[in-house]
Amino acid sequence: MISCKVSSKINSDFATFFEKSNGTETPDIKTSFEDKLKKDADFAKNPRVQLDFVFKNSPHYEKAHLRLPIFKVN
Repeated sequence: MISCKVSSKINSDFATFFEKSNGTETPDIKTSFEDKLKKDADFAKNPRVQLDFVFKNSPHYEKAHLRLPIFKVN
């Protein structure tokens, strides 16, 4: 299946990402990502969910993403 090849490619990319930072920038992300891979079979099979997890837990994720400002008009 293509998804298996994509998944292994993405997993190797994640490993490269974590190695480049030497775990100094993202130690919590790395450990939580590895724990989630071991515990959640659906997570381990879905590379898009894995990428979303890493991005949303990284310091580069914008906290106001998908939030709309609410204003009171008098």
